[in-house]
Amino acid sequence: MSPKPLPKNGITMEEAKYWTASWQLENATKARAFLIPIPDLLELLTELTVLKSDGDGGLVTNPADHLKEGVRAYMAVGPDDNGKPEEKLVLVGAVDVGGEYQDQVLESPHKAVLPISGSGAFDFILPCPRHCDKNSPLNNG
Repeated sequence: MSPKPLPKNGITMEEAKYWTASWQLENATKARAFLIPIPDLLELLTELTVLKSDGDGGLVTNPADHLKEGVRAYMAVGPDDNGKPEEKLVLVGAVDVGGEYQDQVLESPHKAVLPISGSGAFDFILPCPRHCDKNSPLNNG
């Protein structure tokens, strides 16, 4: 039985293991991964208008064309639950404007293409090593 073809932007497990091992070797004291809770991701996709309310408390795909939108991830440091510094991942929506992906956040010098609720920035705060899958072939810790 032949393996299933990879999705368009999928990578092989060999690539994933090599890339993650390379990062972890070069950055031994840095975060190895981040768990991104689905509710947080859905909130960001709603902010980008990729998803919209169905009127009954659920979400549905917005039929608009979203091929020019993406998500940019920023490495950051902020307090953990005890106030100690911890690596974080801050995600923001980005829109392709003339071939350049522009962050859709408050205080940006670019005019927001999408309506923003709040600041447009989202804190995904479950970093590994604190929140690791110790058995994952991608966790070399």
